[in-house]
Amino acid sequence: MLALWGAAPGAGAQEVADPLAGEDHGREALDSILPIWTMRSADQALRLGFSSLAAAGYKELLASLPDDDPKVHRMSLALISALISEGDLVEARERISSYRGGKNAEYLLRRALLDWQDRAWDRVEEALGQIEPEDLPTHERAWYFFLTALASDQRGEEEASEAAHTRALQDAVSPNQRAYFLLGQYQTRLFAGDASEDLATRLKSQMESFDGRVAGFRFAQQYAVVLDLLGRKQEATQLIREQIQKVPAVERELRDQFLLLDGLISGSDGGQGRASLRELLETGGQRTLQRIALQKLAGSVSGDNSEAYSLLLSRLIEARHPLVEELRLLRAQLRLSEAAKSEPSDGRTALFQLASEDAQAILTQFPGSRLKKESFEILAASAWQQRRYRTAANHLLQLRTELPAGQRRSEVGLLVADCYFRAGEVNRAVEDYRNAADAYGAVLREHPASVSPGLILYQRVLSEIRGGRVDEVLRHMREIPEGVTIEPIYRWQSEWNLVKAMQRAGRMAEAYERVTELLTGSEESVPEGDLQIRLEWLRAQLSFDAGRPAETLPLVEAVLASLESEPSPVPQALAERITAYSLLLQAQAQLGLDQAEAATATLEMIRDRFPGSEPASYSYLVEARHYTRINRTVDAQQLLISLADNQKESRYAPIALYEAALNAQRRGQEADYQNQAIQLLERLVNQYPGHELAFYARLRQGDLLRQLNRFEAAEGVYKFVENNFPNHPDLALARLSLADSYLAQANGQETQSFRDAVAILERLFDLSSLGPDLRAEAGFKLAFANATRGRVARAQEVYWAAVSVLYLDEATAQSLGSRGRYWIARSLFEYGQLFEREGRPRDARDAYSLIARNALPGEALARANLARLSLNGEPE
Repeated sequence: MLALWGAAPGAGAQEVADPLAGEDHGREALDSILPIWTMRSADQALRLGFSSLAAAGYKELLASLPDDDPKVHRMSLALISALISEGDLVEARERISSYRGGKNAEYLLRRALLDWQDRAWDRVEEALGQIEPEDLPTHERAWYFFLTALASDQRGEEEASEAAHTRALQDAVSPNQRAYFLLGQYQTRLFAGDASEDLATRLKSQMESFDGRVAGFRFAQQYAVVLDLLGRKQEATQLIREQIQKVPAVERELRDQFLLLDGLISGSDGGQGRASLRELLETGGQRTLQRIALQKLAGSVSGDNSEAYSLLLSRLIEARHPLVEELRLLRAQLRLSEAAKSEPSDGRTALFQLASEDAQAILTQFPGSRLKKESFEILAASAWQQRRYRTAANHLLQLRTELPAGQRRSEVGLLVADCYFRAGEVNRAVEDYRNAADAYGAVLREHPASVSPGLILYQRVLSEIRGGRVDEVLRHMREIPEGVTIEPIYRWQSEWNLVKAMQRAGRMAEAYERVTELLTGSEESVPEGDLQIRLEWLRAQLSFDAGRPAETLPLVEAVLASLESEPSPVPQALAERITAYSLLLQAQAQLGLDQAEAATATLEMIRDRFPGSEPASYSYLVEARHYTRINRTVDAQQLLISLADNQKESRYAPIALYEAALNAQRRGQEADYQNQAIQLLERLVNQYPGHELAFYARLRQGDLLRQLNRFEAAEGVYKFVENNFPNHPDLALARLSLADSYLAQANGQETQSFRDAVAILERLFDLSSLGPDLRAEAGFKLAFANATRGRVARAQEVYWAAVSVLYLDEATAQSLGSRGRYWIARSLFEYGQLFEREGRPRDARDAYSLIARNALPGEALARANLARLSLNGEPE
């Protein structure tokens, strides 16, 4: 950019647009992780027994994903599990028949579960024989041993059955899973044979023979089961309720068993079966049977009855039920599910808060709880849903420490990375992006099957770039973990982002060398198509940015030749866009090589072939800046005004007005030119009030008014800037200029304007958050103002404070730019002058020596002063 263009702070952001921005794989990564959150919520619901809620979640996810998504098969199997748990065996069989994934251990286990429901023991044993328990996920291995126990029971092998049941209970990952296994054992042992009318008659006779005794109640239980198997459900439930009335109060265990049997046969969806299960849960004396009742009730929870179930849980929790820990977890999960489905409101926020409180209570009141993992999961999901991403990441990290290596642990690591990245997107904090990059790196080594390793690498690179660690990206691209296969598209998109980041960081030569190496020296060739064209165009752009216009021209010609080849490597619309930008780059390179005539012809070609395009609009700026460089300011101004007049909607129109004003100003100090510049700036502000240049246009207006000695008008402009841009990062510039206006109006007198100026300068000089360059300027002007009013001691104090704090302090001095060094030098000069007037030549000499020794601006004058003082009797 021209020095003229740099005269507007912040204007450098107005570059020509990138014509070939890469695909937004960052968005793709976030979208890929979203289903994992939903899937984990459904998984959690299933683990806690909410099979209906889990099934609904899995179905919603499956409907939203394409058939080739790697998560589809896993979710299909999970849905089958939920349907089996819910008791919807018809749909479960339909789903497993249409399953198109591999017939692996997880598939065979679900096949065996359905065969068990059909009492097809030969098929159960066949499936179990093909399963290696180690091939199953940790949370499913217990099911293998549970089915093995049932099969052994069927064969009459009591010892083997007992051993397998013990192993199933040991491997159970939750109290609910353990309760399900106990229920299965109870049901199998209650009745293991084939139902028949003859058996029903015999059981009825035995029940009547032992009526009122324990044996009679046992026969009644078996008789009720046989009636149910024979399709005589109403008789079975009536029998059970009759027996409940007969059970003596001392036989509490038998009463609990009948209540459970009523719930199992009548069903937990409603009516008497649900009532029996609730009674068992509330009044039962056996925790095992209460857990089974709790699970069966949870399995039937849906949107219609969730509120009633939640009220039941709350009543039991308040009554300090023996299962309070599990009740809290179930209530937390239910509230979380309800909140996730609700529209944003105070009520939704309250549900999230209540869910979190229940989960936190488990961790606090039961520090050794087996439900710790589920509690962390609820806390993380609640925080994530509320966009409290850092909090969610913290809970997930705690969860991750509780998990063994495997799919679930690696997915939690991926969610940690996702949380930090989203936090970075919300807070724009580099630390969040850096945490995300580290987390993606850890996940990449585990590479979970649910997300492409290439996408994880891409996201890691993007996080490092946004975290300002470009050099780390260079290392990551070299050190991809062994055994991790990165798809070419992600590898090259990551390279594209890396080179673009180097370009934005001003590392043009380094970026140019890297993209050249990628295109010509890389062992892995760039995929043909638009990515290759993008890299070739970027190489040409970087060669120009690196100050090598002679290399730019042949590179541009190569890009144009590729676009003209048959078949075209890119679609026609994209080819035209690349062509326009390539010609623009060609014209810039020609100007850089002083080929003005050729460049002008190229710019005209762009306007003729691609009218109304961004390159055509930008071409006016390129040509006008060339005219400015060779001092043809009238031509430059006319060209810029024509762009602003004819293309008012162009994003370059406000830039054209700003640069036209600068060219008017450059034409001379005459009032006409200055007023013309002021009018152009006024037009910019009026037509584009929201543009980032509006602030600088107003600021420059004020400066021009001061040059015309219109100080009151300038004061009004600066106050307008203060009132309308209160949070602008460069607001201090306006305040500094306002102080200058006040001082000019005071003309050295002790007026209110003078006092206002001093007050502004005092605040700016004391503002530690302000850049050292501006503080140095404010310090000089504050001291100088005090000196003009005869406050020499105060002036000397401020001059020395500016020098010692901003220049002699090593850490601050490194941040001083050329502007700051200029004001420090002026402070030292004035400091020395004050000492000379006081007759203190040695102190003056010390001030001038600091300028001379450190090569500050005005070094020659400082040395002349030192020589003069030496001649006057003060040796150097």
